[in-house]
Amino acid sequence: MDLDHVGYAAYLPNEDKAFAYSTYPNEWVREFGEKQYHAISPTIAMAREMVSPLDWATLRGNPLYEQLRQDSARYDMPVNGITIPVRGPSQDLGLMALSKHCTDAEWSRIIATSTGEFMLIAAQFHDSFMRHSFNKDTALDDHPPALNDLEKGVLSSLSEGQDIADIATSNGLSVRSCKAALYLVRLKLSAITDEHAVLRARALGLLPSGSKDG
Repeated sequence: MDLDHVGYAAYLPNEDKAFAYSTYPNEWVREFGEKQYHAISPTIAMAREMVSPLDWATLRGNPLYEQLRQDSARYDMPVNGITIPVRGPSQDLGLMALSKHCTDAEWSRIIATSTGEFMLIAAQFHDSFMRHSFNKDTALDDHPPALNDLEKGVLSSLSEGQDIADIATSNGLSVRSCKAALYLVRLKLSAITDEHAVLRARALGLLPSGSKDG
């Protein structure tokens, strides 16, 4: 998947600023800061309150968003994009924005097929940023969550590539119970997807590191 630009911002507890990186043109980054768009941008404001990805197309017609679009167009910034929030166990928050020059129809296809992959990329990047850029462990490292045998079994099966139906069968569960167990695992691990939960569980030693993803 070829994208044109990536932007990332990390918000930490008790910090009044974001730590931001992007592939955007320097001139646009400068204007964005001078006009303090970081404080009024609807993509940022809405994504900070959400747990699901925000497709920029849903903001069309919003006056502030349209103003941003007009200003960014001078720097050949893409119209189509998505902002993905990632919430960490230390009340940290990461926002990753991915954008591409393409038609609305092509973007709709990309969103339909690649949002899950985008979410996992954002989650992995944020986890890595928090560990390495600040040289500190997360709250999960200090106090790893306790997963019961059922939750470990379901997560282990997922890490081995089984789908929900197979996981339910192999663990003697209904599909609904299997989904409920994975939901609780995601909550305990502050994970945004099942795949993210597998990655965090491995990092914490709750799953063997040699398991393979599906």
